[in-house]
Amino acid sequence: MLPLRTDGAPCQGKDGPHRETDCIEKLYVRLRNLTAVLWSIYPLIWILGPPGLNLLIPTIDIALITYLDLVTEVGFGLIALDASATLRSEFGVSLAGTETGAMMNTTDRTPAVDD
Repeated sequence: MLPLRTDGAPCQGKDGPHRETDCIEKLYVRLRNLTAVLWSIYPLIWILGPPGLNLLIPTIDIALITYLDLVTEVGFGLIALDASATLRSEFGVSLAGTETGAMMNTTDRTPAVDD
């Protein structure tokens, strides 16, 4: 699995002190680009649909918006989940900023309590 690809080079091949930051930045750029491109299609559908130029029938208009919603949200989620798994395995951090595996009881997966 080679996630976090934005410029053709996976983060796994990078070395140096800023490797984690570079990988997170590439994830941000990838998610930003996906969002900007797909969200820019919504106004186009609106212009072509019944509220705008009325070139699309309502059924097609609704189908396009529904399909675009699914692609946008599922695509964003898949990229974020894939990146989260990579960040967790390579750096021990999650997208939420919490350390993984730290202070966990391995038998029941509850946080360990310091005495």
